[in-house]
Amino acid sequence: MNNAKKIFLPSMLCLSIYALANLPIEATAINQDDPTAMEHTPSSESATYNSSIHPSSPELPFTRAASEIVSVPDKVLRETILIKLGKSTDDVLTKQDMESLTSLTITNDTSIQINSLAGLEYATNLGSISLDNNNVGDFTPLEQLTSLVFVNLSGKFLTSSTFPDLRKSTGITHISVTSRQLDNEVLSKFTTFMSLERLYLDKNMFITTLEPLKNLPKLRSISVQFCGITDFTVINDFPALNDLAAFGQNTGLTSLPATISRNTLDYDATQQTVFMPFAEMPNRLTNFDGYVPPFTTSTSASNTVLEFNDAQLPADRLQITDLGITVSAVTEEDFHNLTSITYNARINNPVGSYETPPHFSFYAISAGTYFQQFNVIDEPEDGAPVTIKYQDEVGQPISESTVLEGKIDASFTAVPKDINTWVLKSTAGNTEGTFTQNPQEIIFTYERALGEPVMVYYTDTQGKPLAEPETLQGQLDAPYTSVSKQITGWQLKELPKNASGSFTNQAQTVHYMYKKIEKPLIPLTNSHSAFPTEYFGYGTNPIISSITHIVKNQVDVSEALKEALELPTWFPNTLATTEKTSDSKETVQHQAKEKQTDHDGRGSVTIKFVDEQGNELTAPSTITGKIGESYRVTAKKVKKIN
Repeated sequence: MNNAKKIFLPSMLCLSIYALANLPIEATAINQDDPTAMEHTPSSESATYNSSIHPSSPELPFTRAASEIVSVPDKVLRETILIKLGKSTDDVLTKQDMESLTSLTITNDTSIQINSLAGLEYATNLGSISLDNNNVGDFTPLEQLTSLVFVNLSGKFLTSSTFPDLRKSTGITHISVTSRQLDNEVLSKFTTFMSLERLYLDKNMFITTLEPLKNLPKLRSISVQFCGITDFTVINDFPALNDLAAFGQNTGLTSLPATISRNTLDYDATQQTVFMPFAEMPNRLTNFDGYVPPFTTSTSASNTVLEFNDAQLPADRLQITDLGITVSAVTEEDFHNLTSITYNARINNPVGSYETPPHFSFYAISAGTYFQQFNVIDEPEDGAPVTIKYQDEVGQPISESTVLEGKIDASFTAVPKDINTWVLKSTAGNTEGTFTQNPQEIIFTYERALGEPVMVYYTDTQGKPLAEPETLQGQLDAPYTSVSKQITGWQLKELPKNASGSFTNQAQTVHYMYKKIEKPLIPLTNSHSAFPTEYFGYGTNPIISSITHIVKNQVDVSEALKEALELPTWFPNTLATTEKTSDSKETVQHQAKEKQTDHDGRGSVTIKFVDEQGNELTAPSTITGKIGESYRVTAKKVKKIN
């Protein structure tokens, strides 16, 4: 047994040493001396396999998952991480090793040798990274990290486009970038950091604004020294900012050349001087309160550089005030041949010469410089005016004319006016063109706009339609006239008050109301009809509707009856019997007379039956009734008396 132990135990020891040499043990290394080291809470995976947490576990302190080897291709970066973890530079890095990394600071001497950050995406618990000047061109491995709090990056390939999108690390509080190649585009990559407190962007001259950062709720400190920011009034919109370091702004270095008219330069041919006003200088540095610091009045080359046509002017030819620069010894030929001006000077804004925000603990915008190039152009002469007229169809003006003015060859555009109640009908002249030496005219001709329609309705007294309505349309303010319709069996009750009028911008309604015409009933029979069948043209038993009439006091009933009958044109003027006892034609006529009304409110109608000579054929009859009641008249059958 003892011999077996002597053989078995050494064999197991050798096997264990071999396994340990090829399968790295999990390690957690936190550099307590690193001021940027962040507090780290082990992930669930590393907690599961940490032997100090599970001392009684019979398993080895590593598994396949924990021992996965991570590839870090860049040799300098890999060795730097291994040293950081307290391991030999010949060791391999595992996934668990990378998860244990909470901070990484690489100084210039080392970082300049780093060309790739591949593999760093496995450092999921990395809270702080400081990578100074390096040769890295791809920073995307950092985009997979979620625990970053402190970020310090710089490098010759770090630009606004290559700066990583770190939005997964929502807890970032500090960012420092000094690549010298960032511009305003990089600011949009910071706007999602709601926990950001300090931002350092020094020496990035292409950053010219702070506007995109104004909504960050916790941003309290910004350092933008030696950038190109012009307008500091935006800091009034920052909710938490109280610390701003903005020394040495290089205003205008990234600006395009501006245009300045030769007429703007005040040239004195007698003194051979030209004055350039500072009021023509664009993009001036502006303090938070709107104050614009002046330029230096020193003419020394270390303070002011002025070039005409790319040639620097000597200091003894310059005289500078707060209003501008006067240049001497400029001939007329020199002045007319001047095509470009370059102005570069210091801004006279030392500490204490400008106001600081009252709630700021630190604020500095001093020691800035200004740079601006100008292209000098000759202003063209004034062109002749362009007159725009607005008139109606007969040439009468309906609005005041407009006169456009401009320099020769400058463009113009003429547009019609929006004139109430008028619409454009036609245009005469060129609405787009350039000013010339000759006057130009454009005429916009208008017509009245259409008014709202006038609807004409034809109904009975109850509003029931009797005929199709009519629609009248016309221009605003134009007159309209509606007409009544002849409707069989109906009589117009009264003429509408608005039968005529003018079209307006409001819809209108004209209402013709009719009352029914009522006629006395005249019944006819086969053999006793009072009317000959030849008058009707369709045999015996013609049908005649009744005719009624309202008895009115003091009205001649015979005339009223005559009017009420309104017989058709084919109806005979006399009423004749169909029975003849001789060759002579006998006709029964009837007349009606109204008797004087009684005093009790009753009236009477006397009906007489006479021949063509007015001779009575039979005894008259009288009907009575209350005033206002209707009555009916029936023709009698009367035989001819021999």
